[in-house]
Parts: sequence; C-alpha cells; structure tokens
Amino acid sequence: MLKNRFKSKRKRRKEEEEEEGLHISIVYGYFSNLSTTCHFPQHPFALPYATASPLIYLRRPIILGIIKEQLMEMFEMPRLNSIHQTQNRINKFHLLQAFLTLLLQLLYHKTDLIVARFLYKLEKELRFLLTILGDISWMMLDKDPDLPDFEGVANQAGSFVHSLFFSYDPAFKKEKNERLAAVLNRTDLLKANLESYIMSKPAYTTPTTSIVDSILILDSLVHDLEDLLKPGDDQIADVKDQVNLLHHELRLSHSSINDMRSPQPSEVEELKDPLMRIGGIAHQAEYLITSFLVKDAPLWYVFNRLTDLNHRIQPVRTELQLITLKYSFGGLKLVEELIQDKRNTEVNVVTVGFEDITIKTLDQLVGGSESLQIISILGMPGLGKTTLAKKLYNHPLVNYTFDKLSWCVVSQTYKRHDILANILIHINTELGNDKILEMEEMILVEHIYKTLKGRRYLIVLDDIWESNVLDGLLRCFPDDGNGSRLLFTSRNKDVAPPNSVIYKLPFLTDEQSWELLEKKAFGCGICPAGLQGIGKKIAARCCGLPLTVVVIAGVLLTMDEEESKWEEVGVNLASYTDNSVRQILELSYKHLPDHLKPCFLYFGGFKEDEEISVGNLKRLWVAEGFIRKEKDKSAENIAGEYLMELIDKSLVMIGKRRIDGRGAKSCVVHDLLHDLCMKKNKEESFLKYLNNDYSTIFEKGHRMQGNGDSAISSYCQHVRSFVADKQSSSFNVRNMRLLRVLYFKGYRSNCKTFGIEYLVNLRYLIIGNLPTWMDSLVNLEYLRLGYSFRYLLPSIVKMKKLRYLCAYSIDYGEDWNKYQTNNLEYLSNFRIRKVKDEELLKCSPHLRKLKCTYVTKGIMDKSAYPHFDLCFLTLLDSLSLFGFLGKRDFGFPSNIRKLELYGSGFPWEKMSIVGRLEFLEVLKLREEAFVGKRWDTRDDEFQKLRFLQLENIEFSEWNVASSEHFPVLQQLILIGCKNLREIPDEIGEITTLELIEVKRHCLSSVVESAERIKEQQRDMGNEELRVVIHGSTYKLPGKLRYDV
Repeated sequence: MLKNRFKSKRKRRKEEEEEEGLHISIVYGYFSNLSTTCHFPQHPFALPYATASPLIYLRRPIILGIIKEQLMEMFEMPRLNSIHQTQNRINKFHLLQAFLTLLLQLLYHKTDLIVARFLYKLEKELRFLLTILGDISWMMLDKDPDLPDFEGVANQAGSFVHSLFFSYDPAFKKEKNERLAAVLNRTDLLKANLESYIMSKPAYTTPTTSIVDSILILDSLVHDLEDLLKPGDDQIADVKDQVNLLHHELRLSHSSINDMRSPQPSEVEELKDPLMRIGGIAHQAEYLITSFLVKDAPLWYVFNRLTDLNHRIQPVRTELQLITLKYSFGGLKLVEELIQDKRNTEVNVVTVGFEDITIKTLDQLVGGSESLQIISILGMPGLGKTTLAKKLYNHPLVNYTFDKLSWCVVSQTYKRHDILANILIHINTELGNDKILEMEEMILVEHIYKTLKGRRYLIVLDDIWESNVLDGLLRCFPDDGNGSRLLFTSRNKDVAPPNSVIYKLPFLTDEQSWELLEKKAFGCGICPAGLQGIGKKIAARCCGLPLTVVVIAGVLLTMDEEESKWEEVGVNLASYTDNSVRQILELSYKHLPDHLKPCFLYFGGFKEDEEISVGNLKRLWVAEGFIRKEKDKSAENIAGEYLMELIDKSLVMIGKRRIDGRGAKSCVVHDLLHDLCMKKNKEESFLKYLNNDYSTIFEKGHRMQGNGDSAISSYCQHVRSFVADKQSSSFNVRNMRLLRVLYFKGYRSNCKTFGIEYLVNLRYLIIGNLPTWMDSLVNLEYLRLGYSFRYLLPSIVKMKKLRYLCAYSIDYGEDWNKYQTNNLEYLSNFRIRKVKDEELLKCSPHLRKLKCTYVTKGIMDKSAYPHFDLCFLTLLDSLSLFGFLGKRDFGFPSNIRKLELYGSGFPWEKMSIVGRLEFLEVLKLREEAFVGKRWDTRDDEFQKLRFLQLENIEFSEWNVASSEHFPVLQQLILIGCKNLREIPDEIGEITTLELIEVKRHCLSSVVESAERIKEQQRDMGNEELRVVIHGSTYKLPGKLRYDV
C-alpha cells in the first residue's frame, strides 16, 4: 500500500514538473519571438544557465526555481527597441497581441480542473480583448489618445497570471479571489469605455487587401455565407439580418467583377482601389463572423461592427459597379506595353537542340496533307519559338515550295486591321504600302483572299495570345487543296484550333545549353580549355532556357577571357537575366485570368524543382478557396481544368502522367517561374515564408509557411493557411481561427496540437494526433492522420463535408452506428475482419477510391469475413486490396477502372471475375495476388485494359490465345516474375502497345521475347514501342532451361 502511494506521489510530482516545464517553454518562446524587436531590461533567459533549450529545466529543479522567481519582468507589456520604434510594421497593438497570447496560452494549459473553472471568466475576457486587437481597423488607432486603456488591463492581468503560475508567495492564495475580481472589474470598465468609443468613432479607415487576395476572399466568403444562411442553421441567428445584408452587398460586387471578361479586373488601374477596399471589408467580415462562431467575440461587438461594415460597403460597391459596367459593355480596352527587345533577342538565337522538331515541322510544311493545315509551335517564354519559326520561314525549301509568304507579329496588344495590312503588304507588292494602310478591314480581307486564291501560301503569325485572333482571320485564307499552311507561335495551347498540328518545344539539356553558349560567345571559334569548366557550369545554371543562354553569352562577349571574370558572371547570373527574361515571364503572369493567379502563385510554396502530386495540389486549391463553384461540376474536376490551363499556357510542366492516360499524376514548375512565384508572393503578401526573424510575423500575409515552431502560431489570427516542414512537440492553434489549411509535412505521432476544435473554417488537415473534440470542424473535407492513430471516433465520419480520410490503419471500433451514412469519397487503409465491417462500409455509399486490408488469423479463423464482396459500392472507381483471401468467394463493383491486388492468393481459375470487369483500365497484381503455374486468358476479357503490372507473381506459363484478349493494352510491366518463361507472342500483335518494361530478376528468355515482340511491332509499322530492361536477368539451370 505504501509502495503504491509512493509511486502515485512520484508520478504526480513528475507530471507537475512536466507542466512547469511546459509553462517555462511557453514564456521562453514568447521571449524568443520578441527579443529582437523589444527591450527586456532584466530577464532570466539571459543567465548563463538559461541559454540552452527550456527542456533543461525539467532536469534541473533548482534552476527551474531560480528562473520562476525572476520571470516577473516578462509579465508586463514589452517596449520596442529604439531601432523598431520608427518602423510602422510593428506597433503597440502588435505587442499587446503577443502579450495577451502568452497569458492565454498559460491559462489554456492549466490542467488543474478546479483552478481551470475558476479562471474561465478571465480567459474569456482576455480572449475578447485579443479578438478586438485582431480586428484590423484598430491597428490604425494605436496612437489615438481617446482609445481605452488596453495596456493597463493587460499589465494587471499579467501580474495575476505570473503570481498564479510562478509565485511562491503564500499570501497570494488568500488574495487570489480578490485579485481576480479586480482584474475582471477593470476589464468590464474597459469594455464599457470601448462600446462608447465605437459608437462615437464608427467610421475609421477601411484597411485594404492585395488585389489577388481581394478577389479570392470575396469569392470564397460569398459561398461560405450562403452555407451559413441556409434554413435550419442557427449558428448566426442573432446577427442573421446583418450577415444577410452583407452577403447581398458582397454578392453584387462579386457579380460585377465576374461580368468582366476583358480586361481582367486586376489589370484595370481605376478598379484596383475599390477592389482592395472591398477585399478588406470581406476579410474583416470573415474574421468577425468566425470570432462570433467560436464565441471569442460577444454579440454587441459583432453586431456593431457588422452594422458599420454594411454602412461602409455600399458606396464602395456602387463605385465598383460603375467602373465594371463600362468594361462589361466594351467601353474600354486595356493597353499593355510590349517588351520590345524580346523579339530582337529571340531572332538572333543560334538554334541548338531543336533538330528533331525542325525536321518534323519542315516535313509538315512542305509535305503532309494537301488541305490547308494549321501548325502551332508551343512553348514557355524564352524557349525560342520565334527563332525556330524564323529559321523555317527562311529555309530554302520553304521559299521554293510556297508561292506567297508572309510574316506577321501579333503580340498581346494586337489590332486586327494592322495584322491584315501587314499580311497584304507581304503578299501583294502592286498596291503600295500607303494605300493598303488606308483600307478598311473588309477591303483588306477581300484583297488577301483574292491574292491567295489558287496559290500555295505560308502565313506565319508570331506570338498569338488569344484564340479569337485566329477566329477573325481564318476567313481570309482559302483552302484550295494545294498544301497551303498557317504557322503560328504561342505560349498558350488553347489558342490552337481543333485538328491543328502542335509541336511543343522542350528545354535544352545541359550539353545543348553549353553548345549554344559556346556558339554565341565565340562564334566560329572554340572556347579556351581554361574556360570550359566554368562555362559549362554557367550553361547548366541557365535552366535549359535558350533566351537566358543568349543573354549570358552577350555578357561574356564583353568580358576578358579570364576564369575569374566568368566565375563572377556565374555567381551573379540572376542579375544579368532579370531585365530580359523575367519581364517576359511577368507578362505571362499579368495576362493570366484572375482565377488562375492564386493557383499559379501557390507553386511558390513548394521547393524548387519539386515534383508535386497533382491530386494533393487540387485538394489544397479546393481547401484554400481558389476554385470557383460551377453547377454540375465537382470542385476537384474544376481544379483539374485550372491546372490544365496553366499547363497549356506553358507556366507548369507535366512531371509524370497517370498510368490510365487521364492527365498528369505530378507536375513541376521551371526554376525561373518558381522565382517569379516567390517574387510575386512577396509583392502581393500572398504567401509568407517565416524564418528565424520573428519580427516578420506581424507583417500581412494570409498564407504562411514555417518550421512548425509553436510560438509562431500565437500571432497568426488572420492566416488562412499554415504549412510547416515539421511539427513541434506542442503546437497551439487556438488563435488561428481563420485557418482553412493546416498541414504538417513532417508530422510525428507523439506531437500534441491544441485548439483544433476552434478551427471552424478548416478544410484540410494533416496531423499526427487528433483531439477527441471534433464536432466543431463542420467544414473539414480532407483528413490525414499519423501512424499511431487506429480507432476512429464516430464524430469523425459523421462530418457532413468530410470526403477524404487517410490513416496508417483504420478500424471503426465497436461503438458505431451502422445506419449512420457519411459522404466519404476516399478511404485509405480500412481494415476488414468481420461481417460487421462490411456493414460499416455500407455507411459510405459515395466511395470512389478505397484502400483496404483483409485481416484474418489464418485459414481456420471461423470469425473471419467468409467472403469478400464489395459490389454494393456502386460508385467505386479504384480499389486496392491487401491481404490473403485464398479460395474465399469475392466480388468487385462493375464500375471499377483501377484494381490493385496484393497477396490475395486467388487461384488463376477465378481471374475471369476480374477479366469481366467491363470498365477496368489498370490492373496491378502483386506478391502472389494469384497463385498457380499457369494463366490462361479467355475471350471477351480485359477489353478496356490499358495498363498491366505483374510483380512477384509465381507463374511460369502465360497463355494468350489471341491479341483480342488485351485489344487496347498500352503498357506491360513485369517485376520479379522469376519463373515466367516468356511473354506470349500474341502480346506482340496488339497494335496499341507502347511499352514493355522488365525489372528485377526475370528470366533472360523473357527479355528475349520482349525484344522479339519489338521487332514484330516494327515490322507492323509501329516504331513507337519501347522495351525497357532494369536490373539483372538469369537463365534457367540445367533441364529446367527453356529455349525460345
């Protein structure tokens, strides 16, 4: 008994020490954040023994005691250092926010339940004061002498909290109630003065938000308020009239902006100011309504502030409508200055690396169809589109083939009359230039048509930005079946009409970049041996962009041929290319539609050259609110369309393609475009990168990325997205009420995150551990949990908007209502053990993608699920099944397009169940998914299969009676099939086959059969089939050897 009591006492003492260490860590984090900007005359963290991590305090109780006695200095409002007093980015309200957050974090982590109840009123009042300070308009009033005394209340509360947590004074216990009452009385007086102040000065200045964020916040808030105002939702019942009126004004502003088609609202100078003010009002409204929902702001305050916002939005909305009305009816046209030296630079580029495309395009120009053919050269700015087109235009064979040739630069700010006149001047020398320039458009069209009629012609249109350019010109060009051609260059794929031939320029390799650099810098000469090493390094840093190579070559031409001079160029490469390359890229950004700008800027949040998962990127865009809602379309499908627009505009590159051929699996952004994203993110305050300089925390930024330091989260009241490279041991997100995305890339299962239950706007969450309070996360759509999380709380799957759920291993547990349906579309790592688990899966009738594991104790396990039949999941599109089923019956939904089986142990006789799946396009069989020595395919099976992967399948014979068994197969992947003797010859008769890949420990006879199939395909005219061999192969020993 005594021994157990001693253990209990020791355990309790250990918990108290850990709590004390946590409290010290909170104070230390506060000090670390502000020590560079504020002055602390005396503080315990300056002592020699306090320079290490606060974790040392847990191991040194004596030091902990000394530290606690000297903490009083930290519990008064800090003062700015003299160097920061003149800077506008940090003011008194910022410091008040930081100080109140310190107090609230300590109160949040007070685990003694009796004390916690006692402090509830204080925490609520301080939370309200912090909410007021986060209301952006107040930041502009920090020097107003009539402003109520926030600082006095904060200091009195700080003194009380210090005594509560760190004081050894026995008198405090007796005075505790009286001192708390004094603090609360002072906060009541402050609130009364504050209400009078608001009523006397309601019309303070409206803060503005950046153009990109203004459009984005306006769009997302209009849709969010629609959900809040739905009948039956009484969360905002007390302020519903104010929210309704606000929604009406915002919707009118939103409609006005959406009615503009050209130019983009963000590019109209007179529209920028009202647009940023509307964005500022929308952001304030979002903050106030969210604060009300999480009970951080009382009704009277939110009511008054929303009334004031409604009063201020009306004149701004009217101004916005009057401006947009002019553009909606075509009253104005945006004029963009051209970057003149771009054309001159590109024309003079020596072509390197485009030999294959040059030959193919030339062959298409002078050969090919006799009908009028439209050919497009596509690529990002600076790749040499104009250069290649000019080379083709001047080619002797082209000049010999065509009777009439014309070269015309279109550009972004084209005039149809000028284009038509330019074409006619080139093809008709009899009329005279002056006469042609005076002609009306219809006359020009008539003359061009008559001049070209019956003749073979080539018209080159350089730098087309919009598809409607061709729409207005095609009627000029007769199709006489004589091999005439239209050739144009563009950075946008969607410019090309249907049935066009498109050639997309690739980036140069490092070797090709060096070849071009050497030719431009030395002409016909050869680079000296001493400069070749640094020259090749410089060429590699040009990122495969010919324009960059040419610009740098021009710089090198002016320098002495010394290695030190060239090294200086290599170090300062960006400064030499800024004016010529980056301005061209900026023009591409400015020309983007407004709905694509935030999507493009978001790539700045990824690492340079990182291959980005398209699926995850689309989900992040949706969660961030970048995707505009459209009727009868899912947000993720629209996000896919946005991505393809960016790819078609050459701003994003496809990394890997999906194996089913339906779009991109991953994407990449070129280094120069990534730099542009970073630059624009800084200009627009769109995405902030937090480093160790915590003074930047207070700068504007609605999306933040950092190192996961818990102290950072304390000051992010207006942040809508937070992505951390790693997660600290404890992370408090209580103040981050506007968060839509919380993403810990390096999450750990033992990390604790506090305050998640208050993130009512959260859409996307990746985290190691999850709190039990989840009912408040009503907007959560994507949830990924850490490795230690297994049993799901019923409240998780009850979330109406949750569509994606992923964890290391998911089990619904026992306390589950099988009649409660959910809206899950993606479920990963679900465990199936018993019949009950099938019943629970029926709670997810909307599932489209399922990864599950069949769990059994062995063949004789009578409690195991007797058969595996998922046919009730009628919408299921993709299934990954892990676990041994053997001879048990199984069934799959008929709509499945992608199927992966791992270790299932099915006999080959049951393969027909898979083969008859009508829509199956991708099949992966791994680790003895089917067992037996022989696989005989049958008629009418695998009729739509395009991808087949066999990995570690122990069969030796594969009999395919006819190529009609896999009529549309494109890719065959064999991995570790060490007993398979050969690939059937009938596979070689499949006309759609594009790739055979053999990896790891397959027989050499398999490789021989693959090469034989390649020759067979070549004889059939298929030159595109690739055979790829990875890893070692071997032959069958002795009598087992199989001879082809």
